[in-house]
Amino acid sequence: MFSQFVFNQLIRIRRKGLVSKVINKIFELLRSLILHFNNDILVNYKLGGLSIKIPLRHDLPIIEKIFPFYNSSISRIPKYLLEKYQEYQIIDIGANIGDTAIIIKSQVDLPILCIEPDKFYFQLLKQNTVKLKDIYYADSFVGIGERKEINFVNYKGSARLTSSEAVNKTIEFKSINEIISNYSVFNNVKFLKIDTDGYDCKIIRNNLDFLNKHKPVIFFEYDPHFLRLNNDDGLSTFSILVEEGYDNAIVYTNTGELLLTLSLRDKSLLRELHLYYSNRASDMYMDICVFHTTDNDIAEKIKKFEYEFYFNVKNL
Repeated sequence: MFSQFVFNQLIRIRRKGLVSKVINKIFELLRSLILHFNNDILVNYKLGGLSIKIPLRHDLPIIEKIFPFYNSSISRIPKYLLEKYQEYQIIDIGANIGDTAIIIKSQVDLPILCIEPDKFYFQLLKQNTVKLKDIYYADSFVGIGERKEINFVNYKGSARLTSSEAVNKTIEFKSINEIISNYSVFNNVKFLKIDTDGYDCKIIRNNLDFLNKHKPVIFFEYDPHFLRLNNDDGLSTFSILVEEGYDNAIVYTNTGELLLTLSLRDKSLLRELHLYYSNRASDMYMDICVFHTTDNDIAEKIKKFEYEFYFNVKNL
């Protein structure tokens, strides 16, 4: 299939040197031409030892080729947590095509609840993870249990909620507690991943009862550009997390590089980070992993492990 050929070239071609850049540009134009006629066309991709289906428009394979550390911490942190919690569960909000679940499952054998509201991605999610055990699914928007008039916009390999454009539909939201009430196995959730392109902070603030009960490590995207589009200041979330007992944090660049560690009580540094990543049009943002104070012991170990990991790979 021609689309598969184009996709294979895009993830094979090195982007160094003038000739390679020109060839790569040609295949990018060919991809755009194919998508002009069929925006939902699928191709095969190898991820975590599995062959999965992925939309040709999805940028994940290209990002992973350019940035080798992209999403790598998602697989390491759940594994580190096994030093303290021998058995626990994971929730993946914004599960997309199942890439996070696949990456995590390649490292740990733990139950994962994948929550993805987009019908197209939800079907791919189920299809791509069918060979993995202890995977559970929910096709729901996460909020506080309400119906709200808001947009759900698809783009590239993702989708996001936004209230900045003309409203086109009413969406029903469910709280995390409401969703997991249908899955009795999720009684000790210790890792919560959120990637909803600008709705992450609202999900955190709207599910404090869940956080109080489980006190999970939270790994979420923090993008001032999308936050602004959702009329969310973002920074208030950190103060709320402190009030709920969270403190230690590890900050990564959106390309997967370790940036720094800090205390959520350091409001000045958080403001500076917010300012630095503002007006970047989502080309640059941060992923933040935060720990409850009851996990200060494992948080210190994980910070040390992560520092050693990046130090070693950069000094090979």
